Amino acid sequence: MQEGIMNVKAKVGNRTIGVKDVCFVPLAPDVDECALISPFQWFQNNKSAVDVVVTDNKNGHNATYLEHIYRCVSSPLETADASFDIMSCLTTFFGPAQVNIALGGFSDKGDPLQADAIVLSLPLNNHLNETLNADAEAWELAYIDYMKAWNDSDIEFAFQAERSIEDELQREAYQDIFTVALSYFLMFGYVAVMLGKVSCCADTGVPLYCLRRWMVDAKISLGLAGVLFVLLSVVGSLGIFSYAGYKSTVIIMEVIPFLVLAVGVDNIFILVQAVQRDVLQPGESGNEQLVRIFGDVAPSMLLSASSEVIAFACGSLSSQPAVHDFSLYASVAVFLNFLLQVSVFLVLLSWDRQRELAERVDVFCCVPASSDVHLSEGETRPHSPLYLMVSKVWVPALLNTTVVRFLVMSFFGLTFCLSIAAIPHLSIGLDQQLALPKDSYVGPYFEYLSKYLEVGAPVYFVVEMEDEDGNHTLNASSLTGQNQLCGVSGCNTDSVVSLVNIYANFSDFSRLAQPPNSWIDDYFDWLEPTDEYYSCCRYYSSGDKKDQFCPSTDEMGSCSMCIESGYPNHRPNPQEFEQYLEWYLKDNPTTKGYACTKGGHAAYGNAVKYTTTKQKGTRGSVSTNVSASYFMTYHTTCRNSSDFIEAYKQARNLSELIKQSVDANVYPYSVFYVYYEMYVTMVNQVAINLSVCIVAVFIVSFILLNFNFMSSVITTTTVLMITVNMLGMMYVLDININPVSLVNLVMSVGISVEFSSHITRSFSLSRQLGRVDRAKEALSKTGSSVLSGIFMTKLIGISVLAFAKSQIFQIYYFRMYVCIVALGMLHGLVFLPVFLTFFGPARNTKPLRSSGYQKIKTEPSERDPLLPE
Repeated sequence: MQEGIMNVKAKVGNRTIGVKDVCFVPLAPDVDECALISPFQWFQNNKSAVDVVVTDNKNGHNATYLEHIYRCVSSPLETADASFDIMSCLTTFFGPAQVNIALGGFSDKGDPLQADAIVLSLPLNNHLNETLNADAEAWELAYIDYMKAWNDSDIEFAFQAERSIEDELQREAYQDIFTVALSYFLMFGYVAVMLGKVSCCADTGVPLYCLRRWMVDAKISLGLAGVLFVLLSVVGSLGIFSYAGYKSTVIIMEVIPFLVLAVGVDNIFILVQAVQRDVLQPGESGNEQLVRIFGDVAPSMLLSASSEVIAFACGSLSSQPAVHDFSLYASVAVFLNFLLQVSVFLVLLSWDRQRELAERVDVFCCVPASSDVHLSEGETRPHSPLYLMVSKVWVPALLNTTVVRFLVMSFFGLTFCLSIAAIPHLSIGLDQQLALPKDSYVGPYFEYLSKYLEVGAPVYFVVEMEDEDGNHTLNASSLTGQNQLCGVSGCNTDSVVSLVNIYANFSDFSRLAQPPNSWIDDYFDWLEPTDEYYSCCRYYSSGDKKDQFCPSTDEMGSCSMCIESGYPNHRPNPQEFEQYLEWYLKDNPTTKGYACTKGGHAAYGNAVKYTTTKQKGTRGSVSTNVSASYFMTYHTTCRNSSDFIEAYKQARNLSELIKQSVDANVYPYSVFYVYYEMYVTMVNQVAINLSVCIVAVFIVSFILLNFNFMSSVITTTTVLMITVNMLGMMYVLDININPVSLVNLVMSVGISVEFSSHITRSFSLSRQLGRVDRAKEALSKTGSSVLSGIFMTKLIGISVLAFAKSQIFQIYYFRMYVCIVALGMLHGLVFLPVFLTFFGPARNTKPLRSSGYQKIKTEPSERDPLLPE
């Protein structure tokens, strides 16, 4: 398998790309071997070396590859094996293959030879300029195809490449396109069909589901227009922010239509059903009736839309990119949808009203209806079954009995308290497995990582020794600077290496697996003479290469040691430190000649950022300025989001501790930090974002409800309870706090306004005498519109998401959407009416303002006979 991987080829245009064209080669250009880590590197990837058996004639013991492995496990830098004189433990790229990286599943056994897994790690070059990564991406694709085709019943294996997760996410998105499209299609179809109503036939005078009458009363064209306005508002928002340079995300493309549909459809149902339930006054035209109704309904639409737009605009203040972008797109989309509803949709509703009064067929508006379906003068259309169910069944059952109302308040109060108690126990993070399709080949890879991996990702503690103006804060060549960095005898006990080493001794707490690799400590060893005749640091004392570096492989040249007259305190003086540092960082470790394994090219070639000043005829460098460096170690194995977040936190804490003891800026870096840094402040972000959105709802409600403080408090309280209960349900359903769920929580605030604001406003305008009667009237007039406009629409669309192949769809969309809609419906149609009967605002005794057209008419609209007395 390893040889096959190393022979994988990829085609890029007319070029053939091999692994050595894209892999990380630490000793380039001197040695072209990739930095492959595998247990076979202990044998320099030589199959015949594994079969070597050395006989100890004295003791009669046959030494096999097992003895060599034990030797390399304990001393991976060994250059010669007493049993196997032909082999060292160094890899083909002259670096160590550490056992906890090359093997897995042995920590509980205590013996590496009992390991359950072999780990092959092949790092590729990853350029900041994405265009330079095209060859590596092409090779990775060929590697993935090779591994998918690998067939060996004796080996269980899992694999991934750098591009694997992104590829699988794209595949997942395409897999669920049909599911998402079907979900929206069903919601759109429901709106288009259910916006109309079923009337009675004129010749019977009794309710009858009459197709010909329905063809007149239908609102398919209006429903399609409403759905089209939702799409236009979403596209408009995308267009505006795309023009402004913002990038759209998967969350935006999947959530915004759902949100705008919930908000927009509710307003459409309220407006259209208000027209359907109204009685045309004598002498009043269809347009005059529409103006009168719109004057009554529009403030409620404005209240809900304004609350949502302002709430989402406040949510855009978040430092979380996903929440920030979503809130921007959502606020503009909701605003555009509201503009289309109160302008173009109103015109279409006027035309549809004229068509209906002229008894013409919906959609085919030029076709008149049959004469037998015409309504006789004074004949009224019956209310929909949903309206009758709410006003005749639900309202009396909920509000007529004091005991029921007390039980409702107690139940919702209890669930609110339980939800508050559950919030501190919510988990934070997003496991990568959930973002992948269930049949992804990367899934077993994550499973094996969790099961077998003995060490986590590398972590680099970066030390910046200059400030922003280029002034030195720490001079690495001075004795003081050396003591602040190094970890050998004589160094500060609170130096960079010492503190990282101390933390690594408490790995369960610090999440650091081992002491750091220290370039400065190894530099001291490299400079120091091993005896009076030899040192890794040598120079040619004569010939054409005089004063140039003499590598340890040169046994014949006339070479002298860099430091011959003692090495006090095992430290170089500042001049020696600067003079030979560049030689050290370019020296290749080797097992040949004098076998100098401390050469820094392989391990630290990229670990030190420096500039040098040279002068012809001078040995080494005249001066060397070190501006930054890093010290690398490894995290312990991170198996879930909590482990990754804790590892990041501890690395940050250690960096802050180091900064207090050294004259430099220190920060940690690991490859996963970019994904988990956000979770450090996630709890605060959730609290701030939701609080700002809810406060915005209160302010807007207070202004648009005619500065009615109590109505604003009730609306905001309902929104708050829905949000808190939503958090409680996340705990019950094991849904973590992360950007996806935070976006859904912000969205839930907007949808909660739809469930509460219309009923609250209807209650505040009611002319009934008692709170209970006013709550009955408000729930009867508005409840069925909310139920059919939001709950039923969303329930139909959400149900399809249960069949999505993506786990993230099933958890963060299906489950959360069901909770949002269910909690909104329960609080809006159960808790809120009951709450209003106890704490609703006082009845408005001032006469209601009338629209201009209503002033012309002498007789007001008839009171709805279906409302409870």
